[in-house]
Amino acid sequence: LNGNFTTIASAACNSGAAKTLAAPFVNNQLAPSLFNASALKMDSFYPATSDPCGKEYYGALNNQNEHLATAKVDYQFSPKQNIFARYLVAHLVLPATSYGNNPLSNTLAGADDMVNSLVLGDTYILGSRTINSFRATLNHVGISKIPVAFFGMSPAALGLNITTQIPDYTQVSVTGALYSASVFGYPGHNPTTNSEVADDMTLVRGAHQIAVGVDWIHTIANSLINLNTNGSFTFSGQFTGLSMADFLLGKPSSFTQNGYNQNYDRQDYFAAYVQDNW
Repeated sequence: LNGNFTTIASAACNSGAAKTLAAPFVNNQLAPSLFNASALKMDSFYPATSDPCGKEYYGALNNQNEHLATAKVDYQFSPKQNIFARYLVAHLVLPATSYGNNPLSNTLAGADDMVNSLVLGDTYILGSRTINSFRATLNHVGISKIPVAFFGMSPAALGLNITTQIPDYTQVSVTGALYSASVFGYPGHNPTTNSEVADDMTLVRGAHQIAVGVDWIHTIANSLINLNTNGSFTFSGQFTGLSMADFLLGKPSSFTQNGYNQNYDRQDYFAAYVQDNW
């Protein structure tokens, strides 16, 4: 980082079209003393490359562990009554893509998801021509996003005086160059619960087969989304003509920050029906 951008701005590094960088560059060079301290600190977290155009090859984790379990119970309570239970649990762990000590691998947050499903049923024969079926269902889905690793590259460590909501999380994107984490790297929680109760009765009366029933569903959907809660810097090359030059000078083309996005939805559904077949 000696302030000489002649090679990186050359035609060989820009798809055959050389760039002349705008002020404060002179002949695509400038004094290193003009570099932004926070940008230099962030740049120190990335591995050096011998490629004259700054190309770097890196790997990212792509592991996945999933476990499933089921259970069932069937019991004949009496000649007229049968009861049953069904249970399913599924757990998925998908680590974040962070690999080694290279922040370029911070492309996707991980996941820790668990699904629990329980169904209870009761079938009762009320008579030779009447049957009642009761069902109760409970489904819970817990979805958690695991943030990518930041290798100590927190806003405080970079000297960024901004309000943070997530410890050690920094979102900086330099177009076509480096980034601290992709837009998909933030943590979040999205648990949902659905409960349902239904009762159906079938009656045979002469040539008629009559069915009546009711159904009630209660849905709980919570979410906590942390997109841009720590702020998001974008360096596009708007000022000098080269995104990496803008970054090193500390001149972002945009900065976005917002609070938590929280949702606590509650919904109820009720249905009833009558059916006659003859």
